[in-house]
Amino acid sequence: MPDVSDLTNKGHDFVAKAVGAADAVVGVARDAVRDKAPGFERMADLVPDPSDVVDQVTATANELLGLAQDVQKKVVAALTANA
Repeated sequence: MPDVSDLTNKGHDFVAKAVGAADAVVGVARDAVRDKAPGFERMADLVPDPSDVVDQVTATANELLGLAQDVQKKVVAALTANA
């Protein structure tokens, strides 16, 4: 069974890259709206702050990691009981 820490590290790298890409896109979109269409500034303010996105993604990743660890423990316990 693969080590959960390896999966965790890969997940953290993936999340960091995804958040970085999303942050770049949001920044460009927000700047474009403010520069090209000043009347739409309120719409730009509705775009979530990158830190809010990071917090939500981190919470979701932590929950998924906890579930993966629970599954791994149950599988090991079942295999040990049947051995």
